Amino acid sequence: MANKPQKIVVARYRFIGDTLLTVPFLRALRHQNPEAEIHLLIGQDGYPLMRECPYIDQAIAFEPRKLGFWKATKQIQQQHYDCAYVLKRSFSSALMMRLAGIPDRIGFDTEHRGFLLTRRVPYREKTQHEAQCFLDLLPQTPRETPDLHLETWLPDSVLESAKGFLQETTGAHIALHVTSDQLAKTWPIRHFQALAEMLVSEYNASLYCLGIASEWDVGEDFRQGVSDAVKAQTVNLCGKTDLLESLALLKHLDLVVANDSGLVHMAAAVNTPLVALFGPMDPNQWRPLSENATVLTHPDLTCQPCRMKITCNQLYPCMTEITPQQVMEVCRASLKS
Repeated sequence: MANKPQKIVVARYRFIGDTLLTVPFLRALRHQNPEAEIHLLIGQDGYPLMRECPYIDQAIAFEPRKLGFWKATKQIQQQHYDCAYVLKRSFSSALMMRLAGIPDRIGFDTEHRGFLLTRRVPYREKTQHEAQCFLDLLPQTPRETPDLHLETWLPDSVLESAKGFLQETTGAHIALHVTSDQLAKTWPIRHFQALAEMLVSEYNASLYCLGIASEWDVGEDFRQGVSDAVKAQTVNLCGKTDLLESLALLKHLDLVVANDSGLVHMAAAVNTPLVALFGPMDPNQWRPLSENATVLTHPDLTCQPCRMKITCNQLYPCMTEITPQQVMEVCRASLKS
C-alpha cells in the first residue's frame, strides 16, 4: 500500500477468545500506522474487553445479526473508511465491506470471497497459531519473531471489587470451567468432580465455577455431585460476574482448569496459571498464549485434531479419556511453580 490510510476499520465481531487474539494484530497495526484513526468492530459480548485498548481510537459494538445485513452495511458506509482489515472469515463480512465502498479490503482468501477483497491472504490455520494468522494480513510483520503476547486493560476499581468474590481460606483459589459452547470440547463433569475432590483434599482449595448465566444449572449439577466437604468450598459464579469481573477474578486466582473455550484465553491474558483441556481442536492453532499455560491433550489418538469436521462415533475419546489423575498431575506442577 503506497499511501497509508487515514481511517482504518478492523472487523472481528464474534467470540471472546477470537477478540483477545486480535490484540497482537492491533498492536502491530498501530505500530505501522501511528497517525491513523483505527476503529474495531466488536461483538457486544466482547466490547468491554476492548473498550480501553490503547491501540485503537474506538471500539464499536457491532451486531449485524441483530441489525440486519443492510443496516449493518449502512452503518459501516457512513464512517467513510479508507481501509478494512477483515479478520472475520465469513463471506458476508467481506461483502459488507465491499458494498460499504471501502477502497482497500484485506482479508483471508476463504469462503469463496477472494473476489470481494483487494488483497487476499492465505489462511494458514494448519501450520500456525490463529494470532499469527491475523498478523499475516499486515505488511512488514516479521514472521520469525512475532510478538503474540496478550494484554488486558482492567480498571483498578474492578480489580479491587473482584476480590469480594473470593472465599476466606488458607488454601488455593482455583477456578473450574466445567462447561463449553460445544459438547465435543467438554471434559466430562464426573471427571471435574473427581478432580475437585483431589484439589480440596490436597490443597484445601476454594473452587469457583465460572460461566455465563445459561450455564448456572451445569454449575449446580457439578456441586450436587461432589462430597459435602467439597460442596462447602465450591461457589457457583455462573452468571454472577460480568465479563470484566470474571477477568479480574481470574487474575486473583492461583489456578484455572478449563475446557477449550474463550475462558482459557481470558486466563492467559492475565497470566494466571492455567491447565487447558483440548480435544477435537488443534492446540497449535488455538493454544492459550501464556508461559503459565499448560495444554493437556490425549496422547495416543491419530484422529486428533479433527476440528469437529467429522461425526465422532466414539463420542470424542480425545476428551473423555483424559483422566482426572492426569489433570491432577499437571495441577500439582502448576501450583508448585
